[in-house]
Formats: sequence, C-alpha cells, structure tokens
Amino acid sequence: MPRHALGVACDADATEVDGIYQGSCAIVENTACASRLFCWGLSSGGDAAAQVTGDPTCMDLSSLPGTSSQTFSGSVSGLHAVSMSGGWNHMCVLLSNEQLVCFGENNNAVVSTSASKESELTGGVASVHCGSYSTCILPKGFNGPPVCWGNSNNFNTAQVAFHPVYASDHGYQHCFGGPNGETACGGANAATYSISIPSGFEFRPIL
Repeated sequence: MPRHALGVACDADATEVDGIYQGSCAIVENTACASRLFCWGLSSGGDAAAQVTGDPTCMDLSSLPGTSSQTFSGSVSGLHAVSMSGGWNHMCVLLSNEQLVCFGENNNAVVSTSASKESELTGGVASVHCGSYSTCILPKGFNGPPVCWGNSNNFNTAQVAFHPVYASDHGYQHCFGGPNGETACGGANAATYSISIPSGFEFRPIL
C-alpha cells in the first residue's frame, strides 16, 4: 500500500487494514496518532465507523464511535492498537497490553459480554476474530480453548478439544487450527465440522 494512501503523514505505514459494513479502520505506525488507529466510512446507524467520514480519523480509544463500546482492559491511557478484526457492524481491537476494546453496534451482544466471559480474558489475548455477529479470541500464549460470545449459532467451541494456535472467521463461521494439525469449524445452527488436513501440515502461531 502506498504510504500516502491513508491520507495521513507520508512517513506513516499501515500495518493492518480491516473493514465492517460501511466502514474501515487501519493500524498505522510512525504516526503522531497516540492510538495508532485510524477509521473512516459512512455515518449510518450503529456502525463502528459512524460519524467518521471523509479522510481517515485518528481514534480516541476512550471515546470510540457506535452505539456501544466495551474496554476489557480498564484504562486505555497510554495504550495503542496492535491488531484488529471487524464483523458486520462491530470491531474489536487488540491493545498493546494484550487486552481488548470492542465498539460498534451491539447486536447479539457482540461488543459487550457477560462478566463470566470477560473474566476469561483477564490473562491476556493472543488474537481476536470477529464473525458477522460473534466475537472469538485465542488466549495469551495459545494455552487454552477459544473464548467466544455473541450469536451462538455462529460458533460452537464445545467440540474444540485442543488449544488452537490459529483461528479465522468467515461471516457466520469460525475455524480453529491446533499445533498438531487439529481443526474444527463452527457455523450456523451450531454445527461443528472437522477438516482433513494433509499429512505433514501443521498450524503454527504467527507472533
């Protein structure tokens, strides 16, 4: 991506770009933006990028747009974005203290979650993966099962009998890969499927 493509300082580099319906965000290095998170898009309903129109705007992590937001890390002072994932109308951002902030439209409670689920995130987050109406994380160190919330028809972690080191989201489905080639995908109607992985193939965490 050309350095000027985001309309920010020419010495700024976008390390990650993701989008939701009618909005996009980018994580940018070498920038004066303290959060390193820029968003832009159309102002519409509860979109995560609501009221962010025109050129990319440096986001304030303590005052994110949308109809709902939740910070899983307490204070966001001094923190910045390191990774992110967008769903249909919500986005979650992994922060520099290995915790999350999610914002946007809270359909199916994809932004805010129960206290019991939130407590499962206190040990740190390795990666975040937003489906259309669900959110999943892999814990720090990839040393536990995935934690998911939102529309339960979009995921089923009960049959993930391994500790994933990789996950991906595909709209209404989440897939998880283990260190020894294990796989499990959960989708609509909470159906879980296994995939046949070629011999010698293995998933490894991207650090």
